[in-house]
Amino acid sequence: MFVARVAPLRPGFEASPRSIFDAVEQALQGAGFDLAFDLTADTDSTVLLIFTPEGDAEAARVVDALVARAPALPGWRVLGRRPRARSWSDALTLVGTIAEVDLGDARFWMSPPSSGGGIHLAMVAAALGDFEPEGARAVAMLTLHHLLGEAFVMQAVREVTAAATEQDGREYMSAEQLVRTLCSPDEV
Repeated sequence: MFVARVAPLRPGFEASPRSIFDAVEQALQGAGFDLAFDLTADTDSTVLLIFTPEGDAEAARVVDALVARAPALPGWRVLGRRPRARSWSDALTLVGTIAEVDLGDARFWMSPPSSGGGIHLAMVAAALGDFEPEGARAVAMLTLHHLLGEAFVMQAVREVTAAATEQDGREYMSAEQLVRTLCSPDEV
């Protein structure tokens, strides 16, 4: 049922992405799924239907099962995690647009890996001061998903924090430096 409702929508994506998003959302709900997702066009005009567990391990299992069983849809590609944005500046612009804030001053601190595994990433941007703590953390998490890829964040990051100002004693880096530090050279 979901495939029958969604596959024919592909030709209208460029003209009306919001109506396609709404139709996909209705089709998912009609099929009994309550999952977060994104829609975007890839460089070859394929529509990417990106299911995102939003960092939640239980939702990730559902997403993985759904994506593993997804049939081929002409003009569509189904992903189970948010991919990295094409560039660090695209990531900041995209998340800034979504959150309606300017993230141009974003800086990042990274802990050394812990003995239990994973790193702590902290994001600092003046605009994060406009949010309650959980909202600021959500913006930071979304930013990291687009900068580094959601799969990487879920696997390698144990903690994400967000603030409007830097903490004394920490060395911060730009978004570009963070991507160059954590992503392989062929991904940058």
